[in-house]
Amino acid sequence: MNKPKISEIQSIARLKIHDGNLDEFKRLSAKCPELVRTKDTETLQHETYFNSDETECLVFECYHDSQALLDHLKNMEETGAAIFRTCTGSGEVCRTPSLELTKALDGSPVRSLWHFSIQQTYRMEKNCRKMKWGFQRPLCSQQPSVSLH
Repeated sequence: MNKPKISEIQSIARLKIHDGNLDEFKRLSAKCPELVRTKDTETLQHETYFNSDETECLVFECYHDSQALLDHLKNMEETGAAIFRTCTGSGEVCRTPSLELTKALDGSPVRSLWHFSIQQTYRMEKNCRKMKWGFQRPLCSQQPSVSLH
């Protein structure tokens, strides 16, 4: 069984779509999976989910490491700027971001959350195997996925 990579970075974006901008938001957001597939090399997950009245959405992303997220931000710069003219947002970057990524996010509505213990996760996985219990690996460490829901 593969262990989660300590360098992987997970992110969650919470977006609130401005009134009257849903169609434009969806048009621009639909470009993101193609940009991820064609320009990013180490984005492992990029999924967008809408609430029932399509006024808010969550974007779940996972990257091989901090540099992969920095590359993604550069690749999405133009489309991302257009998207943020149709919504407001905030988010979290989870795991252990590099100093460069931390500086790049400084002043943005994105905060960094640090994993309480990578080693704790490994111990849980090992104990579950000993007890013949299932252990669900974080989505990020499984297969690359790109979707718009």
